[in-house]
Amino acid sequence: MSSEEKLLVEILKKEEVLLNQIKSTLSEYEKAIISKDLTLLSNLLDNLYLAVEEFETVEEQRNQLFERIKSQQNLPSELTFYSYALEREEVMKSLFEVVKQMNEISLLTSRLKDILDFNLNYIETLISALVPSEKPTYDQRANISKNPAKGNFEFQG
Repeated sequence: MSSEEKLLVEILKKEEVLLNQIKSTLSEYEKAIISKDLTLLSNLLDNLYLAVEEFETVEEQRNQLFERIKSQQNLPSELTFYSYALEREEVMKSLFEVVKQMNEISLLTSRLKDILDFNLNYIETLISALVPSEKPTYDQRANISKNPAKGNFEFQG
């Protein structure tokens, strides 16, 4: 294995560690949503943001290294990282672990979306039950009056 390939494997392992950290934070985030711990949610969002930012930096390093490898080895410019990794066992193993972590994160984010959608629907249901969508109108005597033509009542006190 060339030194560039070893460096690619190291970078992929860093990505795997960061993705595992992101996955762990998302799991904690799910628990915080369920327990409605807003302080913890805020802290976890900060941690998540930092981890994603760090992952993007490492990902950019990997992309730059891959472009340099393609240039040095006169590989076709349209060669994808996956195609390159298919021919290199250690790189492929590391890439597989990164993809596996990403798939797990995808499932977690989908579950989080479902939880958040449920909570949002619950809150909307409560609001609609507590605050009527149709406001009553008042007649000249300041009495509540609804239009009887719509099947509503007319109240005059």
